[in-house]
Amino acid sequence: MTTTALPDGYVLRSQERYSFGFALFGQNLIYGLFLNYLMIFYTDVYGISAAAVATLFLVARTWDALNDPLMGMLVDRTRTRWGKFRPYLLWTPLPIALATVLCFVSPDVDASTKLIFAYATYILWSMVYTVNDVPLWALSSAMTQNSQERTGLISLARILATIGIMVPAVLVIPMVELFGAGDDERGYFITAICFAGAAALLMLLAFFNTKERVIPNAEKPTIKQSITALTANRPLQMIVLISLVGVFAMAAQSLFVYFATYNLGDRSLLPILMLITVAAIIVGMLPVPALVRRCGKKWAFTLLTLFKAITSIAFYLVGYDSLAAVYLMTFFNGLFIGGVGIVTTAMLADSIEYMQWKIGSRSEGIIFSVQTFMAKITTAIGGFLGGISLAMVGYVPNVPQAPEALEGIFLLITLIPGVGGLLVLIPLYFYELNEKRHREILDELALRAGSVG
Repeated sequence: MTTTALPDGYVLRSQERYSFGFALFGQNLIYGLFLNYLMIFYTDVYGISAAAVATLFLVARTWDALNDPLMGMLVDRTRTRWGKFRPYLLWTPLPIALATVLCFVSPDVDASTKLIFAYATYILWSMVYTVNDVPLWALSSAMTQNSQERTGLISLARILATIGIMVPAVLVIPMVELFGAGDDERGYFITAICFAGAAALLMLLAFFNTKERVIPNAEKPTIKQSITALTANRPLQMIVLISLVGVFAMAAQSLFVYFATYNLGDRSLLPILMLITVAAIIVGMLPVPALVRRCGKKWAFTLLTLFKAITSIAFYLVGYDSLAAVYLMTFFNGLFIGGVGIVTTAMLADSIEYMQWKIGSRSEGIIFSVQTFMAKITTAIGGFLGGISLAMVGYVPNVPQAPEALEGIFLLITLIPGVGGLLVLIPLYFYELNEKRHREILDELALRAGSVG
């Protein structure tokens, strides 16, 4: 399979970079709303037990994750005048916005019907979100093949996506209190409408202001080639293992609102903690492209992961008796979060050329579906572990928590993800697609294209 692309040194236009980045910012406004607040909305407002929410997240997110490879195959077989990826970015923002609002509707029905409604609306949202998420991330691989340009594009996108996740974390509680005026059910519903509308408009930027430059030939990959792109892609397999081992961080993310509400005793502190985290993530992301250029993706990932684990463990040892110490440790803990995401996505993009070199098919859709698949699987497992852990430590909604529950919540957001971060270094050791090898693969692909031409 041959491709045509602009020269390797091509520099993307600023409009394209920022349109792609702000589309991800918009998409992650919704993702951040769900990641940070859906669990506590279900337990404390909607009225579902923590164990029931844990099961809901595990079932729905696992089902959703299984759809990602199917979506990847569909994307790889798409051929339109707008390209492989961009058509999906035109038609999905409005359905995503509508499904988002439905998830924050609390019908006045019995408990069983409420649970069924929660399953139906959450699964609907997740399936529509998948149709946008897979082609949006895969688009980055078709905008340029230049490794440094791609890393820069992904870095900007990750910064804006991370800010998008954190904006709801900062604004939701004040918005719920403003719009609800004491009625959290109404407050969450109006807040969801605001975020969904803004996100839909921003996501459309990826369709209108970007261009697919790496164009596949007319031949569509077979199902066998799509499966081979997964089963024979050793770098991709290592990335999958890394993501699975890093699942503990996802459990920590969903429990941070509980830490602010019950351990610190004031949920209004959560926006402050999230602002500190956002500032730390942005500061930590800025030097990542230079770090990658200096020591390569694998070593950059190793350093970022190691420091993240150390700061999480240190947070546990420091404790939370001093609010100033909590603010300081929150900042240090956030410094290394975003960089890991940047490097992981860049490594994933490199594996596309690896498979093109190996089997002759780029298969961007199916390979990038692995990123969304793993994000959902780890979120599913993390949400399940978080919900089950809350039940195990004796969490009871809307009342002061027992000391054992408070200690359990703090353990789950600090020590557990810290130790999990150290375990990530084991599969990372076996990742072998370094910058030199990727450059050799690109050169050989260029020679093949020249000989075909």
